[in-house]
Amino acid sequence: MFIPVVLHIPVTCGAERVMNLTGPTHWDLPIAEQVLLRFGFTIDDLNKIDSRPSLYFTQEEADAAKYVTGKEKYGCLLLSSRIEKLKGRWDDKNLLKEARKFKDTPVYYYSDFDLEGTEWDEIFPVRYNFARMGLTIREQLCIKARAEFNISYQAGISDAVAKTTESIVLCPYKSPRANTVRNVKYVFVDKDLELIFDKI
Repeated sequence: MFIPVVLHIPVTCGAERVMNLTGPTHWDLPIAEQVLLRFGFTIDDLNKIDSRPSLYFTQEEADAAKYVTGKEKYGCLLLSSRIEKLKGRWDDKNLLKEARKFKDTPVYYYSDFDLEGTEWDEIFPVRYNFARMGLTIREQLCIKARAEFNISYQAGISDAVAKTTESIVLCPYKSPRANTVRNVKYVFVDKDLELIFDKI
């Protein structure tokens, strides 16, 4: 179901604003679903639709991704944050547990820290650094969307490909927030807990 919606919400939209829009019991749902609730969808409706982002690539972008990756199976890593206080390496022991399931799979990656000599180096010895490849962000997204898995610190670029790949995300918060996406496996920095939003 495609619903074109233009929604104007102030930039200062925080949890309180979202609570006012959708009611206090739904403020921690993915933001896309909060918007759908605001426009008349019900919880039952949300359980029947796929609210994950859909990405569409040009033939040139798809060809560039295929040229880079060939036919091999691969995964992607994103160990970086745009938020200044979250730059560098996080306490990622819970994410490393998940990563070990894919040991020795080649990966395309971007990282705020050098992976050489870390556990990431041991798990994924064959790595291709996006930062050195000269690809556009959309070409990188296309590679991520075609990957067998995406393992990352929480970031919108990883959420964007959750519809087409297995996504495992390390969340820096103590509980889920509106910046989550259905069918993504979230693990947490400070507790041995995993959460998959599949139904409300």
